[in-house]
Amino acid sequence: MTVSIQDRSEIEELYARYCGAFDIGDVDAWVSTFTANARVGDFQGPDAIRAYIERRLRERPDDPESDKVHMIFNLLLEYGSDQDHARGFCYLLRVGRSRDTGQLQIVQPGPICQMDEYERVGGKWLFSVRNGAMELPEPGTRIPGLR
Repeated sequence: MTVSIQDRSEIEELYARYCGAFDIGDVDAWVSTFTANARVGDFQGPDAIRAYIERRLRERPDDPESDKVHMIFNLLLEYGSDQDHARGFCYLLRVGRSRDTGQLQIVQPGPICQMDEYERVGGKWLFSVRNGAMELPEPGTRIPGLR
């Protein structure tokens, strides 16, 4: 079932907080977008997720780009087992400024396809699962919210 306009707006806000916190390097704000038992790829739980983001932020000075921003688009959503659980699909794209030329450029080979899960905790939507892949889903893959 398609999510309500209110829930969609709140999940979009969750993505904005997630991307904004990552982009400015606010570890606490970024970790706060996840449930206590969340999984991000191979990392599960707050300690592992915090260690992952701290490592990613430490690597930034060695990146060939600066001023990176994350952008989410084409968000599809549906409720999961009840109206406090939802699933979604979207694309994530990162843009950054080349340290050599100063030009803005896409900083990955293509959009990342996200298949995410969300849970409403204390009245607030949070990520419970984030799964990203550099490839488009295989034909026949069920995409949340598509049908």
